[in-house]
Amino acid sequence: MVLATQQIKMIVISLDLWIIHPSLSQKIRESLLTDDPTIDGIFLSATHTHHGIGGWMPGLAGRFFTGSYDEDIVDLIVLNTLKAVQKSQSEMKPSKLSYTRAPTSKLVVNRLNPEGSLDAWARAILIERDDSSKG
Repeated sequence: MVLATQQIKMIVISLDLWIIHPSLSQKIRESLLTDDPTIDGIFLSATHTHHGIGGWMPGLAGRFFTGSYDEDIVDLIVLNTLKAVQKSQSEMKPSKLSYTRAPTSKLVVNRLNPEGSLDAWARAILIERDDSSKG
C-alpha cells in the first residue's frame, strides 16, 4: 500500500511469511528505493504464517525454520514486492484516511500470565477512496 501526500510518501507492506529477516528487509528496501528514491518511509510486517514459502532466511536458524536458503526465493519475494508496490502506486486515487478501534477484551488472553496485562483493542486504518472505488 502506498500512502502519499504532496510532502511525503510511505510504503506499507505485509508479507505472508513467518518473519521478515533483516537481510530480506534490506534487499526489499534497496529494491524499492532504487526504483523510487522519493520514498520517505517503508514499513514491513509479516503475517507470521507457519505455512508460507520457505528458503528465504539464511543461517542455521533459517535452515531449521524455513528450509535450505535459496537466493532465487529471495529474488522472487523482492521482485514481487516491488511489482506490488508499483501497481499500488499506479492505482493511487485521492482518499480519506481514518483510524478506528474495537474492544476485544473478551476475545484475548495473556497466555504467559493469565493475570497479566492485555492489549484489549483491535485497531484498524480505514482508507476510503473519494470516488468509492476499491483497489
